[in-house]
This record gives sequence, C-alpha cells and structure tokens, in this order.
Amino acid sequence: MKKLKQTILPIFLTVLGCLALFTSCGTEQEEFHSLQTGFANGRNFAFADEVKAGFVVIATDSWELTRDLTWVTLNYNRQDMDKVQVTVPAGYMRRDTVFIKMQPNETTDTLKCTISCQSAMSGGFAQRLFFHLPHLNISNPEIRKYPIEGYHCVADIPASGIDIDDSVPYIEFTPYAEGATLSSEVEWIVPSATSDFESGKAARVTLAISKNTTGELRRGVVNVTSNGITTPVLIRQEAEKN
Repeated sequence: MKKLKQTILPIFLTVLGCLALFTSCGTEQEEFHSLQTGFANGRNFAFADEVKAGFVVIATDSWELTRDLTWVTLNYNRQDMDKVQVTVPAGYMRRDTVFIKMQPNETTDTLKCTISCQSAMSGGFAQRLFFHLPHLNISNPEIRKYPIEGYHCVADIPASGIDIDDSVPYIEFTPYAEGATLSSEVEWIVPSATSDFESGKAARVTLAISKNTTGELRRGVVNVTSNGITTPVLIRQEAEKN
C-alpha cells in the first residue's frame, strides 16, 4: 500500500488494458480518486485447461468485487468467497490481486462471466467480461472460429508429407497443467514427442508424415490433451498426383 502525496498523477497499467479513473473536487483542494482494474496476464480469457486467472485492482478508495455467475469463484488471501471487500485508508493507494478460479471447461461452449468492481467513492465502477474457451492453446495450426469437417483445428499437408516450403509439419501448443500428452490416431502420423511437456511453456512437436500413396485424400487425427481436456487436430493429406 502506497501513501499518496498532496499532488498525484493517475497511474496507468501497461499490462491491464482499460481502466476506470475518476476525480472529485473538495472545497480546499482537489482530491484524486482512482479505480484501475484489469487482468494480470493481459488477457480476459482462459484456455480450457486453465483453472485460475488473476484480476488486479488498484484503488485509492475501499471497493467491492463481485461476479455474476457461479462457475467462477473469487479467491482473495487464499480464501474462496462470493464477493471481495477491501478497505483502503484515506490518503493511500492500494494494489490487490483477486484470483478467478474455475474448473477445466469440458463443454463445447465459450463460458462467459462478468466481473464488477464498485468503489466506495460515488462514480467509481468498473466492469469486465471474462471468458473460458472450450479448447486448448494451440497456435499451429491455428484454431478456426468455424469448424471444418467438425474440427476447429485443421492442417492440410501435401502428399509428400512435407510442407510446400520444404519444412517438416509441426503442432505448437501451450499446456497449462502438468501431464499434458500428444497422440496420433493413425500409423502414418508419428509425433516427435508425446509427453513431458512443461506447464505454461510453448511446445513444438514435429510430425513425421508418410508419403500418401493411397491415390486419394486421407485424414488422420492428432489429439492434444491437458488437464483432462482434449483438442483434436485434423490432418488432411493430399493424394499423390500422377
């Protein structure tokens, strides 16, 4: 907690996104009142295997934080609660982190929750949306908004098994739990690694894909699993041209 000087400049959070700032004027001198909110990691969403996110509040006045849906639990000072109330002494600015806890998203839908912060000072209010995505953090191939053949993650590979730029096909993903795995459902796709992926760290796994000599387009699925959530990746390999 930081003691404020008589003259204060608003503090802007480079990692938090939009802020709520307001001032009021007293009879003797101008008083500054600040309510700043945002997500600690700079994004207002979590991937399906994530179970915790940080919500930061920086304020010069006492405040109360609530959520509108019960699939989210607020956790402050290691205690779960429905709402968080924090007292800020007059003349001080305080920074607090409230954790948003949830279960892995086992649904096929994006879950949504509203986080609201009300300051004791009239006019101090901030509201933020938080989303829990139904898929893992797969960056290559990219997650598509609209599915193709029922899959949101699709890679098209030439008949040779090598990409058109002569590079080896790969899957890149970031798990947020220990014990993540990657597996292939077909013999003609062999991943270079299937386990021992580090939580919170991007992993790039190359795929050894056999030449397609079947004479027709073939499909195979590679599954990325973390914290009980599986996101399948459809691999479509072209037929060899005569």
